[in-house]
Amino acid sequence: MFMYWPTTLVSFGLALTSLSFVSLPSTATPMLDIYKRDDPAGLHDVHTGEVAFFSPGIGACGESNVSSDNVVSVNIDVFNQFRSVICNDKFISVTAFGKTLSVKIVDECPTCDSNGLHLSVGAFEFFAPESTGEFQAQWFIQ
Repeated sequence: MFMYWPTTLVSFGLALTSLSFVSLPSTATPMLDIYKRDDPAGLHDVHTGEVAFFSPGIGACGESNVSSDNVVSVNIDVFNQFRSVICNDKFISVTAFGKTLSVKIVDECPTCDSNGLHLSVGAFEFFAPESTGEFQAQWFIQ
């Protein structure tokens, strides 16, 4: 069976192919960085701190959550420092025991130390049973 391709489509396809070889200047910004340009300095720093668990309800961001949701409350100073962006669907990547979990920031934690977090019960149990009480983890705001 013979297929006919109109000349304009072939020409258009060749034009697109030749454009793919155009190199960008070395100062070109990767696409991912475009979305982080307005983030405050220090927002994405890596922290190490104590992690405990809590039972969420209506948090400081105004959302209602339950214990099975993968959510987190952060130290009140961290929350206040980055309040302008935290309640806009910011997540924290938490790593402990060789596992990593992404959890949504929904609340402030007045009892957490400067690098501490409180995970919802469901998120905490991803890492360890409730009987563990607390554990050390590394985390950063994504």
